[in-house]
Amino acid sequence: MAQTDKPFHQQAAIEGDLVVWRVSGVVDDDRIDELKIELSRLLQLDRREVIVDFAGLQAITSRGLGFLITLQKEIRSRGGRLALVNLGARFAPLFELTRLNRIFEIFLDMETAKRSYGIGRKEKT
Repeated sequence: MAQTDKPFHQQAAIEGDLVVWRVSGVVDDDRIDELKIELSRLLQLDRREVIVDFAGLQAITSRGLGFLITLQKEIRSRGGRLALVNLGARFAPLFELTRLNRIFEIFLDMETAKRSYGIGRKEKT
């Protein structure tokens, strides 16, 4: 039974070839199916470059971490790239402890992540 009293929100914005997927609130077992539906939709659009923004993340379960690993595998199998941003001081140690920081590209902020995809670079004149 899904608990609707836990805050959760996701929104994917397509910026050219890049998807910025904002996920906030509590990512727990009750939300995994919602995330999988959105992932399926994005993959049907043939989007391979994804940044997941966790600026509003309040909590994430082990199943939520498992979903991120699945997401990474799916995107890589299609020749794409996944980056995570805005983990903050609260969640960065979790990724280090579980060694997930070794399999994910993690950026402190959105601007830096987008630059790594070649977006937002200033042209030299």
